Amino acid sequence: MAKIYFKHLSITNFMSYETAEIDLNKTGNILVGGINNNPDDNAKSNGCGKSSLFSALCWCLTGETVSGAKDVANIYLNGKTEVSITFDLDGNSYKITRTKNPSNLFIYINGENKSGKGIRDTSELLEEYIPQLSSSLINSVIILGQGLPQRFTNNSPSGRKEVLEKLSNSDFMITDLKERLSKRKITLLDQQRQLQDDNLTNSTSIKLNNDNIRLLTEELNTLESKEDLIISLNKVESRLDELSEEIIEFEELDEVFQETFSDKNLEYTKINNEYLDALNSVEQVDTKEQEDKLLDLKSEYKLLNNKIRELENVTDICPTCGQKLPNVTKFDTTDLRIELDNKLKSISTLEQEIDNINIKNKNNISLCKQLFDEKINDIKEDLDIIKTDIVENNKKLQSINNTKVELEKEKLDIENRINSLEENILYRKNKILDLTEKNKKLNEKLYNNNEQLDIINERISINSKMQTLVKRDFRGYLLNNVISFIEMQAKTYSLVVFGTDKLSFKLNNNNIDIAYDNKDYSVLSGGEKQKLDIIIQFAIRDMLCTFLDFSSNILVLDEITDSLDSIGVNNIFDLIDSNLNDVEVVYIISHHVDELEIPADGEIIIIKGEDKISRIV
Repeated sequence: MAKIYFKHLSITNFMSYETAEIDLNKTGNILVGGINNNPDDNAKSNGCGKSSLFSALCWCLTGETVSGAKDVANIYLNGKTEVSITFDLDGNSYKITRTKNPSNLFIYINGENKSGKGIRDTSELLEEYIPQLSSSLINSVIILGQGLPQRFTNNSPSGRKEVLEKLSNSDFMITDLKERLSKRKITLLDQQRQLQDDNLTNSTSIKLNNDNIRLLTEELNTLESKEDLIISLNKVESRLDELSEEIIEFEELDEVFQETFSDKNLEYTKINNEYLDALNSVEQVDTKEQEDKLLDLKSEYKLLNNKIRELENVTDICPTCGQKLPNVTKFDTTDLRIELDNKLKSISTLEQEIDNINIKNKNNISLCKQLFDEKINDIKEDLDIIKTDIVENNKKLQSINNTKVELEKEKLDIENRINSLEENILYRKNKILDLTEKNKKLNEKLYNNNEQLDIINERISINSKMQTLVKRDFRGYLLNNVISFIEMQAKTYSLVVFGTDKLSFKLNNNNIDIAYDNKDYSVLSGGEKQKLDIIIQFAIRDMLCTFLDFSSNILVLDEITDSLDSIGVNNIFDLIDSNLNDVEVVYIISHHVDELEIPADGEIIIIKGEDKISRIV
């Protein structure tokens, strides 16, 4: 991966910020200080948003902040959280925008939208465009601080090795090598299996050819005489004549069956038509007049019933005082109720009349159907019997025809054998020669395949040994160069910070031991530990930039020197100025910006107001 040139960062509703813009395309040392005016925080500088500003860069590229947080929305503001960052990489101009509420991710390359269908697809595309980029890599190369240098040394000696393997990608290299060896072994085993399968096929073919040679030789010795073949031919021809006569008999019988079936089918059609005509002539009384009258009566009944309810709901008594209301008369619905009952009786009488008519119509149709069912069923039974006779006759005819076909084939075969007896002898002899030649070639192929199998088996053995090596010792072997590089850089930096290179960074079996001046890291003083942490973190950063071919034009130092005295601070920045040549701008976040005695080329001040919102001033 080539060097990333960060250019611009824009954030909206991110953590404590409402909006913020920062130009990253600068050079030199930029001091980043802060003032916290939020009384609830009870802090002078802490919590004002200095670290959050650069955490936005990490979140935009990886989906999580420097501290691993993913929920980054400003809890005091509503709306979409959005962070955009622009940078150049490998001659292309990139713009990455990540949002939350709703969550999404967009990629623009040279102004063209290269985003996927959703955030998952776009994240996979981002990994393809910028492989290896992760929050841990950003925290180790671009943004150092907030305790990050201590993370490596705070691990146990064996834990340090695991962290270094992940950072240096040796786990990936080992996994990749294992996968390559595994794929190679699969390929070799496939080749082995193909050769073995080919040998099995060839051996089977040789056996089959030998069996055929034996059979052909036996046939040559046992070929029939011409006289025997003629006798067989006469028998077949006699049987064919008999079958021909039987075929004529069955064909004539089929004609009789077909004619009977046709006559019976015509009779069925005639009876069925008579039934349909009779069915159409059955008297059917129309109930439309009664149904229309019933519909009108039901409508009148419904209207009268609604009217009675309205009249009966009228009250002449006050619901509050119980006194009779003046000028209000309660209606007598007795006559209307009598009229309503009469309509209900009329409806019932009319419904019964319609049911009686429908029953009569149904009975007339049923009577007509009974008159014809027996005749129609008798004809159907006769048709089924004739169909069965036709099918059985055709089966027998087909069987005879099949036998005839087989006998005709047999006759043709006998004739051919009679006419070409000498040709058959010549054919078998030539076939024996051909199979013998094929076996010769197959044996040669078997020999070549076995030679190839010996080579492949040897390669499989070598592959297995390499897999064993990778499983056992290769991880530590890979780390040797990484650890040697880190120790060399750390010694160089130790000369600047401590004035001596008595620093040790060694792999001891599965442990990484760290010592200074022959003292283990665990027994060093607090100041020595912090300086050593910074030295090792910078050395690891150099290793990652070199081994992963990864670097950036910016470096963020987040409070890494706040606990050191002025001499220690000056030594650290001397180290940065003299050794970190790949970095063009260093952002120095500190609670003690005014106290830092280092040359600065710019300053960023962040103020968190009483409204709990951070702003760049």
